[in-house]
Amino acid sequence: SGFDRVRLVGQAKTMLAKFSQSHPDWQMNFQLPEKEQSLEASPEPDYQKFKISFHFFSSPEELEAVSQEVSGFFPNQNILTCEEIGHNRNLPADAPVKKYCLDILPATKADAVNYLEKICGINKGLVAGDSGNDTAMLVDSQRLTAVLVGGYKTELKSAVDSKIPSLRPGKRSFQRITTASGGTKAVYIEQGERLAAESILHAAKILERAENISKIGKK
Repeated sequence: SGFDRVRLVGQAKTMLAKFSQSHPDWQMNFQLPEKEQSLEASPEPDYQKFKISFHFFSSPEELEAVSQEVSGFFPNQNILTCEEIGHNRNLPADAPVKKYCLDILPATKADAVNYLEKICGINKGLVAGDSGNDTAMLVDSQRLTAVLVGGYKTELKSAVDSKIPSLRPGKRSFQRITTASGGTKAVYIEQGERLAAESILHAAKILERAENISKIGKK
C-alpha cells in the first residue's frame, strides 16, 4: 500500500529535471526511459509494479549524498543503490567515478525476510546474497546467519566488512558482525570456488557440525 507508481513516476520526472540542473555530473535517468514514457500512453500493470529504477554516475564517497537527495523527493519510500556491474567491470578498481543503479521501493528484501521471521517463528536459518542491494537483508535479518555466496560483489564484501567489530586474522569463512539493532550475528564469507547453492550448503554443514559439537560438549 502507499505505492502509487503513476504519481511517484511524476515525482521522479520532477526530480530528474532538477538534478539535470543541480547535479548534471550524476547523469541520472530512468534505467529504461523509453519504457517509462510508453507506459504513460499504455500502462502495463505488471511492469515493475512496486519498483522504479534509475542509473547514475558518482564517486563512492558521494553515494550517501545521492541517496539522501533522492530520499527528499520520496520520503515514505525505500532507496537502494548498488553498482552497475556490467559497466563497472571494465573500469579499474580505483576508478574515481562509477555507474550505479538506484531503486525506489515500498519494501526491501530485509523487510521481507524480517516479516517471514516474525510470522513463521523462524529462530534459525540462513539468508544468502551476492550483491550490494542484499546488504541490509544479510546484515539486519535478526536470527539468520548471513551467507556471502561465491562470486559476491566487492561492494557487498566492503559493506559487510564495515560491520565486523574486529576482523579475525587469517582466511576465515565465519566472522561476527554487528546488526543495526546493536546485536551480533554470524556471517559466512565464501573463501573457496563454491558458487551460489554450493556456498549455502557448505555453510549449513559447518554450522550443523558446530551445533553437534556443542551438544556433545554439554553432555
